[in-house]
Amino acid sequence: MGEIQILAVSHGSMAEGMVRAVRMVAGDLGHLDYLCLDEECSIEQFRERLSQKLEELKGAEQILVLADIQGGSPFTASIELLAQKGLTGKAFVTAGMNLPLMLTLVFQSQPVTEEALTAFIGEARESIRMFQDGGEEEEEL
Repeated sequence: MGEIQILAVSHGSMAEGMVRAVRMVAGDLGHLDYLCLDEECSIEQFRERLSQKLEELKGAEQILVLADIQGGSPFTASIELLAQKGLTGKAFVTAGMNLPLMLTLVFQSQPVTEEALTAFIGEARESIRMFQDGGEEEEEL
C-alpha cells in the first residue's frame, strides 16, 4: 500500500457524496475512501471508526484527509488521531473540501508536498465562480 491514500471526512453524507462524484468522473479508485459523522453516529463512534480507518492506512506512503469544515469534529478528530498514531509526518489534513481539489489529488501518483497542496487548494478556490444573468463574464469571488 505504498501509495497516496485519500480519506474524505464530513458531517452528514457530504464525504460519501464527494467520493461518489469523483468515482463518476474518474472511475473507482482504490486509494479513495470516506467516513461520515451522521445523525445515528455519536462522536465517540465516529472517532472509533476513524481510528480503524487510519490504522488500515498506516502502510500508505502518504495520507491526505479532506474534511468538510475547519474546527468540526471530523476535522479535529482526524488531527488528534493522526498525532496519536504517529502519522502526522506523512499526512496532511485540509478543511473545506470541494470536488476540484479532490479530483486533483486523486490523480497524483507521487506524494504531495506542502507547496503543491497549497497550490492545489488555491486552484480549487479559483474554481468557485458566480454566474450573473445578462453578463458574459463570471465574477471572481
